[in-house]
Amino acid sequence: YFARLLWPLWRAWRVAADAENGDVELYHGFAELMPLTLSTRNIRSVATIHDLSFFHDKHFFNIPENFVRRLVMGWTLHRVDRVIALSESLRDDAIKHFNIDPDKVDVIHCGASKLFGVTPSQEQCEDVVARYSLPEKYSTSSSSEMISSSTKYCICNFQNSSTFSIGIS
Repeated sequence: YFARLLWPLWRAWRVAADAENGDVELYHGFAELMPLTLSTRNIRSVATIHDLSFFHDKHFFNIPENFVRRLVMGWTLHRVDRVIALSESLRDDAIKHFNIDPDKVDVIHCGASKLFGVTPSQEQCEDVVARYSLPEKYSTSSSSEMISSSTKYCICNFQNSSTFSIGIS
């Protein structure tokens, strides 16, 4: 159990030493896995925030794990040169919860293939419904086992909606 909690700290120290020995000028990584001593080794750094669910969905994390996540994330966000957030909401949460300078946080949204922008025809949609015996009202999602607050919001709105259309909007 303690190894799982301490591994990120060991990794953070070791990677910084390797980066310094490898003559690295800029290090980019996940905010929760950034080497903690980059700034003391004169290595510029950029951290990307993918998730702050431990603030909103605390019941998915035990108390020590939540404490370590907050500690490491806070330490990281104050010491890196730039922060990338994947959404405006994530940016606002990071600024609010960690009191970081808003000017050092940039939003870069995740990209998607152009195929995701293609709207299927009504015939194609009906074919998929028939092929997979889908009910009249359904939703698909790509997610982890954790149901985030935004996913719950979508599900509640979907369940309460009076209209439903087949297709992608």
